[in-house]
Amino acid sequence: MLSTYRSDSIDDIVPNDAMRENFMEKADEIARGLDRHYQQTIYQLRKKFSEKMQTDPANAILALVEEIKDRLVRARGIKEEWKSFLDPIREQLWVDELSRFNKEIALRKQWQNALDDALKVAQQIQTEFPN
Repeated sequence: MLSTYRSDSIDDIVPNDAMRENFMEKADEIARGLDRHYQQTIYQLRKKFSEKMQTDPANAILALVEEIKDRLVRARGIKEEWKSFLDPIREQLWVDELSRFNKEIALRKQWQNALDDALKVAQQIQTEFPN
């Protein structure tokens, strides 16, 4: 049986001394751990799937779909965990993407300010020169 609920799998991926402050130094080590864990999982899946396919193919496919569904249901809260980890360091991770996004935000603010100024002037003119 494949299990993703063991704590030792996380210990294999993330070094004990990895912290938010030194994530850049540990990124390669974590990437290697993730790749190693991924390769091991794929190997186990293929082995398990080929065994099941030989005995009962329809049941094997159904079991695989159910396993995926179970893992997705049990993954609640993972989005918030990643968000709390990634938010403080996102500008370091996605420099180009966030730079482009920040430029778009600045441009939109300029347009909004220009429109607000134009509306103020129009309102002032309307007040000073009523029909």
